[in-house]
Amino acid sequence: MSAGGRPRALAWVMVIAVVIYLVLLGRLALGLMGTGDAVGVVLGLAILAFPLIGAWVLWREMRFGYTMQRVAQEWQQRGIDPADLTYEGTLAAVEADPDSWERWFELGLAYEKAGDRRRARAAMRESAQRYAQ
Repeated sequence: MSAGGRPRALAWVMVIAVVIYLVLLGRLALGLMGTGDAVGVVLGLAILAFPLIGAWVLWREMRFGYTMQRVAQEWQQRGIDPADLTYEGTLAAVEADPDSWERWFELGLAYEKAGDRRRARAAMRESAQRYAQ
């Protein structure tokens, strides 16, 4: 299996596991709501919220992952070495061209290189949004 195939396969295993969990949780919620008891209905509705939220998060993250895969492939075709990216340089490039998905992607790589995963992910999300436009 290729290096790119293994993370994708693991992601799909996780998707299947989460879907099974969400279906079981949904069935429990429907069972509680089917009792007709006020407490059961309220608990069932509360439990039903989790599969709905979980399905939305799962869809959002998978969509983000596939978009970032396309962004990374297109960016790599430009032949830029990620080791050459610095935080200061990429931040200045984003400030100079804030509509560029490439500059946001590079800023995300620079944040990742610096160990700031939260900001790296935010910059990557910005890159994905601008790429989709």
